[in-house]
Amino acid sequence: MLEERPLVGWSTVASSDEIAGIIRRSKRSAIVWSWILTLLFPVGFLMAGLFSDEVPLNEA
Repeated sequence: MLEERPLVGWSTVASSDEIAGIIRRSKRSAIVWSWILTLLFPVGFLMAGLFSDEVPLNEA
C-alpha cells in the first residue's frame, strides 16, 4: 500500500479565500482582455486593408 506523503512545494495557503479571490479577479480580467483582443484584431486588419495602398481591395 502506498503511504500518503505531502506534495513537495504545496502549501495549504493555496486554498485560502484570499488566493481564491485573486484567482477569480485574474480570470475575469483575462476574459475581458481576450474579448478586447478578439474584437480589436479584425478591426485593425480591416483598417489596415482599407488604408493600405499596396494591395487594392478588389485584388485581395
